[in-house]
Amino acid sequence: MKKLGMFLLGFAALVLAGTAAQAAMEDDNDNKFTLHGEIRFRGEWWDNLSDFTDSGKDPNSVTFNTNDSLDMYPYRVRLAARGELGHDIWIFGELQNSGVAGDRFAETVNVFGHSDTLIFGGGETTLYQGYVKIKDVADSVLDVAFGRQEIVFDRGLHFSSLDFYNGISHDGVMAAWDWDNFAIHGFWTKVNESNVFFGFFDGDNDADNNLYGAHFKHMTGKDEDQDVAYYLFYQTQNVGGLDNTEDRGAIWTLGGRWGRTLKGESGWVWNAELALQGGDFSCYFAPGTFTGDCFTASNEESTLDHKAWVFEGALGYNWHEGKTDQKIWGSATWATGDDDPNDSDNDAYSPLYTDFHNRLGYADLFAVTNIQAYSVGYKINVDDRHAFGVALWNFSQAEHETDTLSPLTFASTGDALASACFDDVTPPAGESCSDDLGNELDLFYNYYLTENFSFDTALSWFEPGDAIEDHWSGFGSEDAGDDAAWRLTAQARGRW
Repeated sequence: MKKLGMFLLGFAALVLAGTAAQAAMEDDNDNKFTLHGEIRFRGEWWDNLSDFTDSGKDPNSVTFNTNDSLDMYPYRVRLAARGELGHDIWIFGELQNSGVAGDRFAETVNVFGHSDTLIFGGGETTLYQGYVKIKDVADSVLDVAFGRQEIVFDRGLHFSSLDFYNGISHDGVMAAWDWDNFAIHGFWTKVNESNVFFGFFDGDNDADNNLYGAHFKHMTGKDEDQDVAYYLFYQTQNVGGLDNTEDRGAIWTLGGRWGRTLKGESGWVWNAELALQGGDFSCYFAPGTFTGDCFTASNEESTLDHKAWVFEGALGYNWHEGKTDQKIWGSATWATGDDDPNDSDNDAYSPLYTDFHNRLGYADLFAVTNIQAYSVGYKINVDDRHAFGVALWNFSQAEHETDTLSPLTFASTGDALASACFDDVTPPAGESCSDDLGNELDLFYNYYLTENFSFDTALSWFEPGDAIEDHWSGFGSEDAGDDAAWRLTAQARGRW
């Protein structure tokens, strides 16, 4: 906590100096500067969450995973300033320090991948956002922002701020045309490779990683309570084949969404989003043993033909009475896997910058790839102060032959949560492949004391299915991967 303490001490001096400077500027002109920030502290308890066994042993020999239970205390501190320089020119700068209290967990239990890509952070202070925005260019509805910034669209299936962890930011230019009920966003970025983790980065490679996108959104319905979105994203992958040439893969994502949310009134609510992917997938990221067309003797084949899709849908009903809203819902998420990792195609959906927290349950066990997930749930919100809820999930693999990635454990467990039948492994006599990943039960409670302070807690119980049990046990080893897992989180957050 020493680094965090020095960070807060330095910011206290900055606030005092900034307040005096702001007062002086307001006396001299009309420029306005404001300070913003967040302090978030969370306690977590994990039990069996990364080995699914009470034995205290990891069948895949992951060196850190010698205990069945652990607790940790992630924190995130963000401090930002925004100001108007005149002539509709705005600046925004935000520093962030995020990590785990004591830093022991971040140093010894790197469950999120490379040391420079920890989702919990490593206790270092970094520039999270820093950009200049020109508003109403030439007296139009066009705003242009350039610099490091968050990119968030819709429900965060493709682009999110990953708010529960330490965020995602991008370096580039964003143009936005915003009318009363219709908006267009277009952007070009160089991806900030310090805090993303799925399919498009390598922290040790300096090759360019360009991301282009266009997003259209408009409001519809009788009371304009429904939103419809269309989008196209195109991104190069920054690593080539084994020969390290500049012939890299590039993937496009084309999709649309239709949704309706309600608050303070009764009615149906829904969300439906479908996206298709195509292009060339870099062999560097391809799963399998690479015996197919991806790696030829001369390494001339550096990409695979990429064809994949994802669907996310939910339907529910909201009841409103007095100061209470109640909602029941059912949901389904399907994301393709690869039926043969060793051929010339890659059919597994590759997530972009998704918000994975509570996308597939509060345990955050599964990424949106090679997955079929179904849920039913209930939530009650009382006076916008107290929210209680419960959700039941069922998970299965879309294909046996592809990894089932976990955001919490994929970098530490080799094949992550792949079944024992991964990569065309033939089961022993009398055994058969299973796509059953398991079931999860979530209980959650949120308390909003004020507009700027909240507390939330969630308890997840996960019962592994045969696919996970066989993956850990290799078909038949007892007490390996067949015990229930738990995750308990309790978080306090203050914002201003």
